[in-house]
Amino acid sequence: MFWNRPRKYIGIDISESGVKVAEILKFKDDVRLIGFKILDLERERPEEEADFLNKRTGELLEKVNESIKIKGGRLALSIAGYSVFIRLIKFPHVAKSKISQIVKYEAQQQVPFPIDEVIWDYHVTGSVGSELEAILVAVKNEIVSTAVSRLLGYDPDIASVTASPLALCDALSAKDDLNDRLILDLGAKATDMIIVHDGKIWSRSIMIGADELTSAIANQSQVSFKEAESIKRNDAIALAETGPSNLPPEKESVARAMVPVLTDMSTEISQSITFYNTHHNKIDLKEVIITGGGASLKGIDGYLESHLGLKVRRADPTNGLLVSKELNLGEPALTRLGTAIGLALSLAKPPEIRINLISPEQKMSDIFRMGRRAIFTSLIFVILILSTITATSNQKNRSKFIELGNLKAFNEDYEQNKIRIDKLRSENSITKERLEAAIEISKKNPLWFEVFAKLKDALGDEIWITEIETKPRGDKYHLLIKGRTKGPFPAISAFKNSLNLYGVFVNVKIISADLIGTHSVSGGIGPADEGLKEFVIEADIRT
Repeated sequence: MFWNRPRKYIGIDISESGVKVAEILKFKDDVRLIGFKILDLERERPEEEADFLNKRTGELLEKVNESIKIKGGRLALSIAGYSVFIRLIKFPHVAKSKISQIVKYEAQQQVPFPIDEVIWDYHVTGSVGSELEAILVAVKNEIVSTAVSRLLGYDPDIASVTASPLALCDALSAKDDLNDRLILDLGAKATDMIIVHDGKIWSRSIMIGADELTSAIANQSQVSFKEAESIKRNDAIALAETGPSNLPPEKESVARAMVPVLTDMSTEISQSITFYNTHHNKIDLKEVIITGGGASLKGIDGYLESHLGLKVRRADPTNGLLVSKELNLGEPALTRLGTAIGLALSLAKPPEIRINLISPEQKMSDIFRMGRRAIFTSLIFVILILSTITATSNQKNRSKFIELGNLKAFNEDYEQNKIRIDKLRSENSITKERLEAAIEISKKNPLWFEVFAKLKDALGDEIWITEIETKPRGDKYHLLIKGRTKGPFPAISAFKNSLNLYGVFVNVKIISADLIGTHSVSGGIGPADEGLKEFVIEADIRT
């Protein structure tokens, strides 16, 4: 039947080495992997220019779209672990409605970037004594924007953006018990460490990756980076012992060239385990699970076992999934698909750790997309009801009409929101016209001329001023600015910050900011909720 048909979800993992894509179908009782793509960038050097990477990534996505239709698909994207700030935080038990404000304060203290420049999210993992514990994840706005912009030409339904270590855990936890395990994602630029303990994860990126192994081979063999990459994948072996080997001379020289890099990597891993045991939980790791492109290196499992003193095995992200028979999944593919599979799975069923780094603007776009879908869904329900009305009891008919009425009400709310936004846009135009008129009138008074001119400059496309009050305060004038926005709460902060930049305004503060129809969030800004917001900002005018 219509409502039981399987749904398709796509996970896209874009990294410096290439594009990895997984396509799954969610049935009622199981999940099936029905397609995948692994396409390499084929770089000539480890550090390529951004223009080359963007152009080449675009070409690879075109190839992906030929077999796995990205256009219009519901998908999730990953952000590389080394680009993301992940931290375990603790704070006192507070009311659920206050948690976001507490976490934002923690983010302001711990994230090494201005809070207005990042997208952040959190997931409460549970209680530790008298405190709550949560995972805080933050990433710079521009990193998410770059990742999303690569796909906009396909009109995708981007449902989620998350950190690759979290997506990887989603894939590997489908059947595996990850508790007290260390996961090593051996990527091109970095090695992501993930320690799982009691449902919580601790993650750290070590800036030593498979590219350094390739560079070591290139220097030793006097070949190009591209040729060295081929040697690494096909012929290179990681030697667990430092003594003589039975390898042919050429292979042994390649193996010896990689030793310094592997030594540095294993040393940093050991030091990070010690750090975790000292500052977090003293645990006995049961094993190491390796994944990523670097996990395909022959002998890397034995090398790590020898140097870490722990059992090592390669990950199988398809464990717990049905896999279509026509798919040719060898070990190299399995080690590189973990993040992409985890991304797709996070859409098919609720992930263990719910983190979504999608931008507020993208969320607003999804609201309108959902509104259009709701209208279509309503029409489908109308057809279904009319087609079955003669075959059902009066009670069932009444239930169906109630359901239809609810859908109709939802669509009416959606249309009303559109009308309100259009009205606000009109008000914005009128506000700017009034400000321009005020500027003309106030040209005779230099102070007020500057005040109105700067207010007009600070207005963005998403902000509307509905009322301005002024009154003397000592030797200054006090200004009360009331307005509305269809944008996220950070748009109000951005407006306030713009006023702060102009010397004419001092003591600029947000008095209140709230979703229309809700209670005020006094003294600050909450998380990026959807919907129309109204705000009050006060400021003194420097005389």
